[in-house]
Amino acid sequence: MVVIRVFGPSTPCAKCKAAEKMAREVAEKFENVTVEKYDVFSDEAEKYAIMMTPTVLVNDIAVDVGKVPSAEKLQEVIRKELKKTKEEVNP
Repeated sequence: MVVIRVFGPSTPCAKCKAAEKMAREVAEKFENVTVEKYDVFSDEAEKYAIMMTPTVLVNDIAVDVGKVPSAEKLQEVIRKELKKTKEEVNP
């Protein structure tokens, strides 16, 4: 399972909206990939010490901070994470 976490304010700016939209569009292309949206002032954001928005994490790996990640970059990180997940299941 791969989790994309998108952090931004509860009233999102244009970049934060675009980051969440990009994450959801890319996630739809894969099985076992989910997107979670968090407010920048949430406990979850505090856990990751989020300082800029948007921040996009894939399985706790920062993909981009302060800008919208490209579809290619997100897909690359997701593929790596899915590969790791398969290796953990089938050592």
